[in-house]
Amino acid sequence: MRSIEALDGRSGAEFGRHIEDEARAVRLSGAMKVMIRRKEALVVMSLEHYQELLDVRAMLVELARSEGQQVLQTADHAFDQLLAQMQTREHQSGMDAVFGASAKELKASFKPGLTESSGG
Repeated sequence: MRSIEALDGRSGAEFGRHIEDEARAVRLSGAMKVMIRRKEALVVMSLEHYQELLDVRAMLVELARSEGQQVLQTADHAFDQLLAQMQTREHQSGMDAVFGASAKELKASFKPGLTESSGG
């Protein structure tokens, strides 16, 4: 795929007057820019080129869905590992302290992280 600047260009009037010739040129080159009032207005592309774009879009949607599932599976696995670690005897007293703490005790122990503020 070429940049807009690299595409052959025609005025809208010229494109319209010679539509069959221009359509043939588009099929050969893949795409052509059309200018209206001397400004780039649109790109006309062949059906094959358009189908390629649809195919690429479908692949990107599938890739994003697949990657999203992978991220969720990784996060789910990390959560399961953390939960299992929290439930060991070694961490029992810490868990009891956290889940048994009062609101006042939790507030007193709060230390903001890099993305948090103390909240005043």
